[in-house]
Amino acid sequence: MEGIKKVTWKQFFNNFDVSGYAFADCIQAEEIGTSKYVILNAHDMLIADWRIDIISSEEGIIRDRDGTQYKIIDWNEEPLIYIEVEPTDWYSYKVVYPYALLRDDIL
Repeated sequence: MEGIKKVTWKQFFNNFDVSGYAFADCIQAEEIGTSKYVILNAHDMLIADWRIDIISSEEGIIRDRDGTQYKIIDWNEEPLIYIEVEPTDWYSYKVVYPYALLRDDIL
């Protein structure tokens, strides 16, 4: 696995840009404190993101659009990813904070 960066979920999502994401208001946003968050399963998020290719779902190897490969060392965990949003006038949510967060990041 030469050339593959070994990272945890937290390390991978630490600077994962979600500023281009948008959500219809039929997606439920959870209020935590004074903010609202759309909450996604990390695996589902990677499957849906066009910038990520899953190379091996058994070994947790993914590749970003720049060609960098990552091995998520805690791949078998099921972390939830929190995306801070606010409602718009067009029955949707827009992203407020441009990076994905884990629960520990917001508490």
